[in-house]
Amino acid sequence: MRRLQTQTYLLTTLFFIFIMGNFLFSAPELASVALAEERNKYVGPFGLTMGMKLSAFKNDLKEIGSNNYETSEVPNKHSAFFSYLLLIGPKNGLCKIVALGKPFNTSIYGDEIKSNFENMESKLNNAYGKNKKYDFLRSGSIWSESSDWMMGLLKGERYLSAYWGEEHGSKLKANISSISLNGEATSRDRGTLILAYEFYNLKKCKEEKDNSEDGAL
Repeated sequence: MRRLQTQTYLLTTLFFIFIMGNFLFSAPELASVALAEERNKYVGPFGLTMGMKLSAFKNDLKEIGSNNYETSEVPNKHSAFFSYLLLIGPKNGLCKIVALGKPFNTSIYGDEIKSNFENMESKLNNAYGKNKKYDFLRSGSIWSESSDWMMGLLKGERYLSAYWGEEHGSKLKANISSISLNGEATSRDRGTLILAYEFYNLKKCKEEKDNSEDGAL
């Protein structure tokens, strides 16, 4: 009798585990939950996260175009940047951030912009891992002398940029799909950095914007 009770208890327990296991621990659901938990561990750049709605920004945004906004107020500011451009879809929320760097003086040889770029690149490497860097002058450019470095950048014939993404072996987080850092010249002796983050919902944001604009045709 006792043996029968034990067998019945074991069968009941195994049946319960089987049923609850199928309900709670299916592989696809576990993978999905694990991925969501992993992404949610991190606060996004400047304290902003993918999908944030307009209402989350209160009255801090200035509309500068269709679904495009500008603000100087973000939860986590960085001293290198003074303004932040945001692409926010009515349905999909925040999907792109462009941080505009504070302009600074530099030599015509670009010494300071190279130094500032490398410093910011190092910080991003520490946070996101490997990148793909471009530092070159276009073939045939007349701005080939060392003293023409800034003029080449100003004319759009020299490039100083770095990109982070899965294809470059980067370790992105917080639903970020890609990051870009660019050195830009505002004059022959003034430079700045532009840092952009794109989230995984960017494609849906663009489709949302296109559909909205197409409705005006």
